[in-house]
Amino acid sequence: MKDQISRALATRYLKLNDKELLDVTNLAKRFDKKLSPPVNRYKPTEQAVSKPSEYEDYLAKLRLHYLITGQLEALQSKWESIKLSKGLTSAEDFAGMSLRASHLS
Repeated sequence: MKDQISRALATRYLKLNDKELLDVTNLAKRFDKKLSPPVNRYKPTEQAVSKPSEYEDYLAKLRLHYLITGQLEALQSKWESIKLSKGLTSAEDFAGMSLRASHLS
């Protein structure tokens, strides 16, 4: 589930409704609303102090983790293809020998 949420946040794929895109901020607001304890009605101003959402921070880290993982996988794939292509193929080797032979004559 965590991987699916991080992928959705990274690709900005999900919409909550026709107007609202599921992003880190919107999802964090929904988590805050659903999971935060109720405000004490006798001291609402003390509890109403705006603070950065823990959920927003966590979801932003999830999104970043997914993006970095994707970049690392792409880099690893490129690295593997470079390691595989260090040597010449037989066609490239033959072309190189033909080119050297034509320069010698």
